[in-house]
Amino acid sequence: MPFTSYTLALDSENWDLQIGADGSLKTIKSDEAILQNVANACRCFTNDLYFDRDRGVPWFDDQLGQKLRASVVRARLRETAASVDGVASVDEVTLTYLGKNDRTLHGTIKITTEDGFNGAVSI
Repeated sequence: MPFTSYTLALDSENWDLQIGADGSLKTIKSDEAILQNVANACRCFTNDLYFDRDRGVPWFDDQLGQKLRASVVRARLRETAASVDGVASVDEVTLTYLGKNDRTLHGTIKITTEDGFNGAVSI
């Protein structure tokens, strides 16, 4: 199932659906949708999505249950972001926080879309 460039808008703080002033679900398209798709793909584990078990980051393969390695995390995020439809290149993956005790990951992924739009998403 490919990513779509027209999708439901998710709130960036709690990753929940957004409701418009008229009570309908908000939607986004084009570059904004591609950026959200990158963030979504990088937040998912493989075998996590009901209709596409291969999509997501294979965290269980080499990261969970052992010391997190920043270089592997960056490589996995770069690979996952590049797999999103509409992404021409992944320009930078920056990890701003990799908690050793609670294993919380925060970072930024900068991409260029096929239309030449440069954008960044936070994870």
